[in-house]
Amino acid sequence: MSAAVDAQHSRVPVPVSALRSFDAMWAELSPIGRCELVEDFAAPFAIGLAGDVLGLPLDDVARVQEFYEAFAGAMVYDGDPEPQRRADAARDALNAILLEEVRRSRTRPDNSITSAVANDPARGLSDEEIVAQLRVILFGAIETVESTIANAVLLLLRHPDQLEILRAEPGFTGNAIEEGMRLIPPVAFIERWTAVPCELGGLELGEGEFLGVSTVAANRDPIVFPAPERFDVRRGNARHHLTLSHGHHHCLGFNLGRMQCQMAVTALFDRLPGLEIVHAPEPTGFAFRRPATLELRWDA
Repeated sequence: MSAAVDAQHSRVPVPVSALRSFDAMWAELSPIGRCELVEDFAAPFAIGLAGDVLGLPLDDVARVQEFYEAFAGAMVYDGDPEPQRRADAARDALNAILLEEVRRSRTRPDNSITSAVANDPARGLSDEEIVAQLRVILFGAIETVESTIANAVLLLLRHPDQLEILRAEPGFTGNAIEEGMRLIPPVAFIERWTAVPCELGGLELGEGEFLGVSTVAANRDPIVFPAPERFDVRRGNARHHLTLSHGHHHCLGFNLGRMQCQMAVTALFDRLPGLEIVHAPEPTGFAFRRPATLELRWDA
């Protein structure tokens, strides 16, 4: 993949304030010499940019991260009611914040997405429905981006031969992000319901039947991906993974998310010389997948 192709898939405007915050994060992080990647960089970066694009003041990064970790924790389906209780409480708290922002955008409109929807007389959505959509959009803009960055960095540091390819041919960076999403999908499980009666894999399914799709398995189909366990930044069809779903359900912010992750991974390896892993357990997570912690160090 050429640099021109990567650029073509990254033509999404980034708010100037987000770019300033991006540079400010590096200025603060670089001299320290070590970090926990998600907590110290990926989460503030993902939450800050999502807030800028949507017109939401998500300045309390730790609190927003707690909300979405509670949501992800409830998507395990092991029968324990406590994660669902925490997720319900987080949803109520986040709803209150978002509802206030929808109302504020009417008294002080701006050029954000939230303001445009809230002030559109033909929107056809109640304030509660707008909040529900914002909550879901933020899920993808935060949890998926955090995990994609963490998984890509983990894979590149564990496969120095592939990292050397990127250093020699930076045009493959976008493809490396796709290959990371294929091999360790940040969204590991997708819920679907049948719209009409149908047959799948020899089974008759009625209307409204629940289907659980494992992207971990689908992305390692050897018929589609030769040597599926191998991390290959030059893989020609890496982008054919199902991590971002497909068709009508394809991720709304896929271009912005890809660009964010490419920016982040490029900056990490360009600005932090001698980058290496201090501690990183194997990626886990039923619905959202990444290492529980990714501690790094570099030559400060």
